[in-house]
Amino acid sequence: MRFRRLLICLCIFSLLLAPLTFDALSVYRALPDRLCVLQNTRVTLPQGISGAKTHTTAAFSTDEKQINKGTSLDTSAVGDYEVDVKLFGILPLKKVSVSVYEDCCVIPGGEAIGIRIYTDGVLAVALTNITDTEGNSQSPAKLAGLQVGDVLVRINGQKIIDADHFSDLLAQNGGNSVTIEYVRSGENYTLSLTPVRTADGYKIGAWVRDSTAGLGTLTFLRPDQGVYAALGHGIADIDTAQLLTVLDGSISPCEITAITPGKSGTPGQLCGAFTEGVYGSVLSNSSAGIYGVWRSNSLP
Repeated sequence: MRFRRLLICLCIFSLLLAPLTFDALSVYRALPDRLCVLQNTRVTLPQGISGAKTHTTAAFSTDEKQINKGTSLDTSAVGDYEVDVKLFGILPLKKVSVSVYEDCCVIPGGEAIGIRIYTDGVLAVALTNITDTEGNSQSPAKLAGLQVGDVLVRINGQKIIDADHFSDLLAQNGGNSVTIEYVRSGENYTLSLTPVRTADGYKIGAWVRDSTAGLGTLTFLRPDQGVYAALGHGIADIDTAQLLTVLDGSISPCEITAITPGKSGTPGQLCGAFTEGVYGSVLSNSSAGIYGVWRSNSLP
C-alpha cells in the first residue's frame, strides 16, 4: 500500500513537472547563442524569462547588473556582454552573447570609381640573374634568401618610399653590403647582401613594384562618419597574388567606356579612364575590400 501511494505521488509530481520541462526546452531552442542588435532596440524576452548581465566590455559597468526591464533587455549602451538566461528567475537555461551596435545610416553604392594604391615599401615580384660589368651572371637577392612576395621596407634603416627611391638607395651605397628589412607573411625579417654593378647601375637581381591602379565600384558610404568601403574584395598583385599593403592611395571619379560581362569562371571587367577630382583616401586593403576616408562634399 505504501509503495502504491509513493508511485501515485511520483506520477502526480511528474505530471506537474512536465509543462515546466516542456517550457524550458522550448525556450532553450528558441534562444539564439548570439544576438546582434542596434542601440536602443527593444528586445522582448519570452514570458517568465529573466537575464542577468555577467561578462562585460569597457562599454558597461563590470558589476553584475540585472538587465531585464520587465521582459526587455537593456540595449541603451554600445558594447558586448553575456546574459545568463533563467526560467522564472530560478532555472538556468543558457548563456547568450549580446552585441549592441551603434545605430547608423549608410548609403549603398554601386557607382564606378578609379582607385590608386601606393604600397608600404616595395613588393618583390620576380627574382632574376643579372650580369655584372665583368660578365658574371648572378642574383644577390636570390642567394641571400629573398623570395617573390616579400615586401622590402628599409635599406640600412632608411624607409623605402617607392621603386625609384629603392634604386637611389642602392646607388648611394655603391658596391658595399646593405642590410634589407622586409616583411614575409606578416613577419619582419632582415638579410644582408652586396649589390653588383651593372651597365645600368647597382642591382640586386629583384624586380619590384610600388603601386597599382584600376577601376572598381563603391560598396557603401557613411556620410556622418566620412568613411566608405569599395570593391568587396582585396587588391592583390597580379604576379604574386599577394594583398598589397597600403602606404597611401586615393579614389576618384572615372568615366566608363566599356563593360565586359562576367561569365562562369571568368570575372567581368570595367574599362574606362580616371577623371578630374578626388573622392577620398585609401587607408586599408583587406580581403573584404578597401576602406578609407571620404573627403568630397558631393556624392558620386
